[in-house]
Amino acid sequence: MASSGDHAAAAKHLRVLLPFTCDSLRIPDELAEEIGAEEALVVGPMGGNGKVLWRVEVGRDGNGAFLGRGWPELADACGVGAGWLLVLRHRGRGVLTVKAFDRTRCLRDLGAPAPSPAEAAVSGKATARKPQFIIVLSTDFMEKMPIPAKFLQQHIPKEHQNNCMAIVLGPHGKVYNIKLETYRSDMFFTGGWSQFMVFHDITESNALLVRYEGNMVFTVKVFGTDGIPRDSKQKENRAQQRSTLPHSEKLQKAPSVSIQKHKRKNKTSLGRNSIYKIGPPSWIKKQINTNTLEKHLALAKAFCDAIGLQKPCTITLRTSRADGTKSWLVHGLTCKTSSYLLVQGWRQFCQENHLKEGDTCTFNVIETTLWNVLITRHEEKMNQFCYETPKSKKNKSNTDGQKMLQGSMNYLNKSRTKSVFEIGPPAWVKKEINASTIENHLNLPLPFCKAIGFRQRCMITLKTSTSSTKSWQACLNLYQNCGQLVGGWKSFCLDNGIRVGDVCTMEIIETTLWNVTVDRREDRTR
Repeated sequence: MASSGDHAAAAKHLRVLLPFTCDSLRIPDELAEEIGAEEALVVGPMGGNGKVLWRVEVGRDGNGAFLGRGWPELADACGVGAGWLLVLRHRGRGVLTVKAFDRTRCLRDLGAPAPSPAEAAVSGKATARKPQFIIVLSTDFMEKMPIPAKFLQQHIPKEHQNNCMAIVLGPHGKVYNIKLETYRSDMFFTGGWSQFMVFHDITESNALLVRYEGNMVFTVKVFGTDGIPRDSKQKENRAQQRSTLPHSEKLQKAPSVSIQKHKRKNKTSLGRNSIYKIGPPSWIKKQINTNTLEKHLALAKAFCDAIGLQKPCTITLRTSRADGTKSWLVHGLTCKTSSYLLVQGWRQFCQENHLKEGDTCTFNVIETTLWNVLITRHEEKMNQFCYETPKSKKNKSNTDGQKMLQGSMNYLNKSRTKSVFEIGPPAWVKKEINASTIENHLNLPLPFCKAIGFRQRCMITLKTSTSSTKSWQACLNLYQNCGQLVGGWKSFCLDNGIRVGDVCTMEIIETTLWNVTVDRREDRTR
């Protein structure tokens, strides 16, 4: 039997997300068991800025556990209203703390009136509690998610509202670079958001608690349907399940999701050999047309080559919904028209997912033959496809972002209705460093340079941490068979103590902004 001390320590980690009710508050049985008494002590306001412990009954009836006697008085003192959400946290020994999120889903101080934007800006800098908001997910938010307008106005400085990138810390501590999109006065998490959701198996049945750390860095916690935070071990279980999939052993021995190449041996030194790997396109996005629904799905050869689809095989398509995860087996065939076709099983996938003309499917590549599919309904789209029409060519902008978009959009004209697809760029390139690389320049494979849209000489910003202000500028020159990082690269190597045998992984945050992780040779040989 666990001691009371152990019990209290474990209880400190239990949070629950609940919709507010006035007369009594339903709580999970797990929370009632953690409290372990007929009465809880809830931290609440006591006039001014003071805090006091409110005694609240912990009761049970045929429908489960609830907070009863004393709760209405506490709720009234806190100023909580209909439509609010609460996060209760057990601190041990029956003590509960409360976070309240108003109808705008922004965190509010208990017992305090809603601050004006100017007051929020001043008080936000002084308060120990970081700004937070809650998002109850819907289908619309799976591909791009809004930051509440009130939160944006009160907590994000104007100089940061023009940022095109945010750093998101996931539930397992992993760092993600998510693109930001601004539309009028609203801001959204967009590029990379759907991949973030897929990676963490987040569906419409979940809710997200988002905390703003400052400087466009956000931390995300995921709540399940029961209001309890998702177990951090879910990702480990998912990885174990994935390792038992058919052919996974072969994929681990020779991963087809990357391209590995050994350069020619230098006649004078074996130490000059260079090895690289290219990350695959992380997704392909397809707009569905009539031909696609009735016959098959055609995939671009460039996409299939990059992830290793060059022979007939069976692909598992997976969707995550509120009622769980479901899979379909679809057979893929090579085609003489330089494309790859999903045939047998595809029509069943379309029918069971009620796909219609104009819907968009985003295929996130988890493994070569395991894809998670995110479906965006035609009527739900909010100008997600901003591709160019003949009438708009006269007004075409020369910004780098639009050039990249135009370079990645392709049109298949053979079908009755045009089918649009967009291919995600390689997420990274990994290079093993040799003597020539340190002394002269860094060679990059031409397929990599082409895939992320490089067509001419440009400057690349290298960083070793997305949260650091330190960076290095290197010039990328393009040649017929490769790209080369020159001016500034040698300085980057010297400043970061890079040696022969080290491995540099360059993650593409933006086209010309790369985050570099250095894997030391001595660390790998220990």
